[in-house]
Amino acid sequence: MSFPLVRDVLAGDGPPGAAEDLLAALARLDRLIEAAVARTEESDPGRAADRFRGLYVGPEDVTRLLAQPPATSPVLDSAPAEAAPPADPLRRLRDTFGLSGFDLDLLVLALAPEIDLRYERIFGFLHDDLGKRRPTVELALDLLCGLPAEKFRRRSHLAAGAPLLRHGLLTLDAGDASPRPPFLARQLVPDEHLAGFLLGEPGLDPRLDGAAVLTTPDGELPPELLPAVTAPLDPPRVYLHGPAGGRRAAAEALAAAWGRPLLNVDLNRTDSADTLVRLAVREAALRDAVLGLTSFEAAGDVGSAARHRVLATLAGHPGPVVMAGATEWVPEHETPLAVVSVAVDVPAAPVRRRLWQEAAERAGVALPAEARDALAARFRLGAEQIAAVVRAVPAGSESLYQVLAEAARSQAGTSLGRLAQRVPCRHEWSDLVLPAGELAQLHDLADSVDRRETVLDTWGFARHAQAGGGITALFSGPSGTGKTLAAGLIARRLGYDLYRVDLARVVSKYIGETEKNLDAVFTAARDAGVVLLFDEADALFGKRSAVQDAHDRYANLEVAYLLQKMEEFDGVAVLATNLRDNLDPAFMRRLTFVVSFPFPDVASRRSIWQRLWPEAAPLAGDVDLDALATELMLPGGHLRNIALAAAHMAAGRGDTIGMADVLAAARREYAKLGKMPPALLDGDAITLPAMERGAVS
Repeated sequence: MSFPLVRDVLAGDGPPGAAEDLLAALARLDRLIEAAVARTEESDPGRAADRFRGLYVGPEDVTRLLAQPPATSPVLDSAPAEAAPPADPLRRLRDTFGLSGFDLDLLVLALAPEIDLRYERIFGFLHDDLGKRRPTVELALDLLCGLPAEKFRRRSHLAAGAPLLRHGLLTLDAGDASPRPPFLARQLVPDEHLAGFLLGEPGLDPRLDGAAVLTTPDGELPPELLPAVTAPLDPPRVYLHGPAGGRRAAAEALAAAWGRPLLNVDLNRTDSADTLVRLAVREAALRDAVLGLTSFEAAGDVGSAARHRVLATLAGHPGPVVMAGATEWVPEHETPLAVVSVAVDVPAAPVRRRLWQEAAERAGVALPAEARDALAARFRLGAEQIAAVVRAVPAGSESLYQVLAEAARSQAGTSLGRLAQRVPCRHEWSDLVLPAGELAQLHDLADSVDRRETVLDTWGFARHAQAGGGITALFSGPSGTGKTLAAGLIARRLGYDLYRVDLARVVSKYIGETEKNLDAVFTAARDAGVVLLFDEADALFGKRSAVQDAHDRYANLEVAYLLQKMEEFDGVAVLATNLRDNLDPAFMRRLTFVVSFPFPDVASRRSIWQRLWPEAAPLAGDVDLDALATELMLPGGHLRNIALAAAHMAAGRGDTIGMADVLAAARREYAKLGKMPPALLDGDAITLPAMERGAVS
């Protein structure tokens, strides 16, 4: 007598529901176990009466076991039938992972306790050990095989390279026992998500929560993606590199062209990309979806063991894969994986304007045309990112543009805050004192950003511009002459934020880390629509030197990498330095503007002093701005420090800001700088009153 698990149950004119499939298979399993129990009782009549069975082994048990032929068992059926082709969803498992009917029988047997806990007690009885609540390899072979020779042959279905174990559908649990138990004693444990899938439960594998999204995209295929679709790769393997918004839209377009859903997985959402990819590969295969892997850099560095494991997993996946990263694809000889690499970009500004308008209309947000155009020009976002930004806006938000801009910047430049700091600008253009020519250059710089779309795209000058088409400027001059102030004013004029690169976080002693951090900064700044400020730029952009040792070679490599990134950058970047001559000459060709910030002359210092005193400040009549401008030969940043210090002195004693306060503060500033004070600051007439006031305060 034989009781196949899958055969007669799942065959028929039309497949029943997923739950009915499994319940019917388990009903046949019950009959199979019932027959096994009958054979056990027949061979060992006293077993049921011994309440301590399974807890000890006596001499009579050893005699009985020795009388049993090798590789046989009372449970062993003599003539089991072969399993027939199953119905869905078991057919999906069979076809996707190349399983045999016997493999499916093993799966149903292993899944039984996941669906009905009574099987735990039943398996404990059949094992003659109530501690074993899942089927062991031996019990599975005994139930599903006939003669011992078939048991030996069927062991290969549970070998390490067999489909069940290779695809993670089953694992063989050896427990914590030491030494490890024999192969036949190991228990069959199914993947924890498998029962839910076979029962038709909705949702993805819970272990993918927060990292994976399943969508059904539609739309037309852009021409630049045609090589990815027509390439003679089966199954397709595509790598997309470029801005984040463009990569997501391209992956969706490819999935739509292939007529499949897209399982998009963000590898940045895990500490173990290898584990996440293995789960995602199985989920994509079960759902016949295109597997999309974003942030592919998180899979590991080129040549690393982690990346090798990920590529090996993808090489064995039977379905299409779309990988996406910011940098170009680097093939690895150790793990050959044929890949079509395609460069993608975010939609052009006119398309982005339409996407902003459509997203606002869908969300019921009244977006003025001026705000729409500014958002489209500033932020390089794809359709999905724009829709997410608009959906995140609270109903009835005031200052709609600022709210949308902040959400868009967070959407585009997630890594920017890790490597750069936002620099707020509280000044006006009237606070910046510069010669007329230099001031005009700053306004031209801001205007060039506004006109960039017209000149490069509409008029066709993009083919003459450098690779990225960005606006880069060098601000050179002594410390305190207004370089950071000017960068902030330009950013505010454009409606951008100013971010100053944190050199302490960007520069690393480890080879390659500085370049990686700089790439992240440039990418985030481009997509987030910010002005990037490299303060003390000569520390990064210094001249290349003759190679004397390994340190020189790697320092030169960093400079060469920066030259490349500057040429590719299509955002707005400002390099500020006190030492222009220390910059590598190759940077000059890549700069759009070079603005000098000269040391202020007497007239300029007089203008700065006038601007330093707010209208509400109680300035005494004895403050001689002409004398201060003539005698205190310091740039504006130091003059500001003097004015603030003088104001604190006066506030401490509750009086107006007098000339003596200013001179005392100036004396401190010169001492801080280690400079010889001018004649105006000499003599007891200046220092003693300041000291007396300090004592009173």
